[in-house]
Amino acid sequence: MPNAEKPQAPTPTGQVRIQPRIGEILLELGYVTQQQIDEAMHSAEDAGLQLGARLVRRNVISEGQLAEALAKRLHVEFTELTHSNDVDPAAVSVLPERIARRFILVPMSLANGVLKVAMASPGNIFAIDAVRAATGFEVQPVAAPERAIKQAIDRCYGFGADLESMASELASVEVGVQEEQENFDIGQVRNEAEDAPVVKYVDSLISHAIRDRASDIHIEPGRETVSVRVRVDGRLRHTVAPPKPLQNAVISRIKILSNLDIAEKRLPLDGRLRVKMQGRDVDLRVSTLPTIHGEKIVLRVLDRTAVRVELTKLGAEEAFLEHLTVILKRSNGIILVTGPTGSGKTTTLYASLNYVRDVAKNVISVEDPVEYEMEGVTQVHARAEIGMTFARALRSILRQDPDVIMVGEIRDLETLEIGIRASLTGHLVLSTLHTNDAVSSITRMINMGTEPYLIAATLITAIAQRLVRTICPECKEECDVPDAVRKRVEGILGEPVPARLFRGKGCAMCGSTGYFGRQAVFEYFSLDDETREMIVRRASERDLRLRQRAQGSGTMVTNALRKAIAGVTTIEEALQLEMSL
Repeated sequence: MPNAEKPQAPTPTGQVRIQPRIGEILLELGYVTQQQIDEAMHSAEDAGLQLGARLVRRNVISEGQLAEALAKRLHVEFTELTHSNDVDPAAVSVLPERIARRFILVPMSLANGVLKVAMASPGNIFAIDAVRAATGFEVQPVAAPERAIKQAIDRCYGFGADLESMASELASVEVGVQEEQENFDIGQVRNEAEDAPVVKYVDSLISHAIRDRASDIHIEPGRETVSVRVRVDGRLRHTVAPPKPLQNAVISRIKILSNLDIAEKRLPLDGRLRVKMQGRDVDLRVSTLPTIHGEKIVLRVLDRTAVRVELTKLGAEEAFLEHLTVILKRSNGIILVTGPTGSGKTTTLYASLNYVRDVAKNVISVEDPVEYEMEGVTQVHARAEIGMTFARALRSILRQDPDVIMVGEIRDLETLEIGIRASLTGHLVLSTLHTNDAVSSITRMINMGTEPYLIAATLITAIAQRLVRTICPECKEECDVPDAVRKRVEGILGEPVPARLFRGKGCAMCGSTGYFGRQAVFEYFSLDDETREMIVRRASERDLRLRQRAQGSGTMVTNALRKAIAGVTTIEEALQLEMSL
């Protein structure tokens, strides 16, 4: 138990009330054990931090649980700041941003001369005095999670508010509407694209998307409106859109930034731009598509710092990691990673390359495009438009004395055959295929025209993967599992399932979705002597799947369900994966 003195607070009658220690309250709420408190207090690496901060840092409690305990300790209101309407813009307008950021607080409402303020440290009298002096109002502190407050500050003062204001400013800009797309004035469009409101809106849109961990930004023209959506954790959600008359100006601004021809509106275009945010470089791949209502534009966000390039950070089960590390030590053969676009195949390949790269090995990759730069790997950008196809690049790579070759994707028979020849001549080849599961990759290669005996001789393993959303750690809570769902899961796993599991309640950190981030689930199909014989005699996919189950490696669905039982994801997310396969 902490040795700090118990703070005292005056009661309404003037008597002194002894306040319990934060550790006592957390114990009372059932959020910690005495052992966890003792371990946190004796941790040398947490020296200088208060007990609550130590427990949060050690992932014993969440910021929300700490805020709840502080509220009970100080006898103040508690809020999770889950919804955007929890904060009144009129209240925000009376407090300078510098004070809000300095003391980590945000005004919630203003009524009868009392300013209700959400605070990470509601007992900080210096912060309360600063707010009172800056606004002239009495202050009513409310306890809230620190992360939620910071997000509210960004939303109310920072780029979230900027995006709203930029859209409002755009609405007041006068533009010349041009009836025929073929006869538009390039000079006028360029001038509109370089107007300050348009520039600020595009900058704010990109910054907002990157800060929200978006993987894609979609700008979609309609008949009378423009829709802007961002994809976060695999799901699209709406964000602030520009007015319809400024559609061409906004799209042209993005095309200018990515060095695309603003005069070409009839053909699809591809470009790339790089932005610097918070000291790190973020690449964006830009793609345009002509539609009946104008050009649709999609920006794919490639945040180099977000990719996890270590095998241990993929979220894979121990058995799979052991299998992968063993086969990556092979000197020849083919390792395939399969799955649809956006399933995390590239991340797995980069993590594998990171594991095998060594000063004693010559590692070369050919990709379209090179998404992330990696030291110690020679990376080649395939450009089909100039004849630099995967197959042509592979032929040149084989003359560069490689040990390990990574092919971004096997798209045709020629590339596949060169990869097979490379593996037969003593090279380890890593690549991807677009198939639904691991077993289907064998059928796909045969259908492409490869002889089964070549597949049996070269393929080491086929790995299939998907991404499932993970439960938000800030609002994670226990929940009952309906009997029908539990029986269904038990039928799939063949083992008992707990009656209570976990879900995300929804908070400011996760945008009220209950999920924050994603993690991969895997299945793999290894080739042994019996499996190779089955491939040579063209065994059916059904028989190959039965063989996979006999190997005991499990499937993506069973992997996802076990993650749900472990509290990483939800049963709903795992069962949704089952329905999508």
